[in-house]
Amino acid sequence: MFSRAEIAAACRKWGPVLVLPEGIDGARLLWALSGRESSFGANCKPRHEKSLHDLALAGTNAQLNALTKQWGCDAHSSFGPWQI
Repeated sequence: MFSRAEIAAACRKWGPVLVLPEGIDGARLLWALSGRESSFGANCKPRHEKSLHDLALAGTNAQLNALTKQWGCDAHSSFGPWQI
């Protein structure tokens, strides 16, 4: 678990380095995504994404196949705000 203050600090630090269309504030974008993906740091456990797992089982995506070979089911997971 991370505090909202820690998440906000990371968003302020890394948001400005994103390459985004004009008018998009990187820090605010990361803040919005972190809210959606982790409830602003309250749930930072990896979430296994069934659709990616199923795609890996199908064996039709070379990049996902390589990542699965290297990382197992972690290749099919979302990692809260840090996946950004």
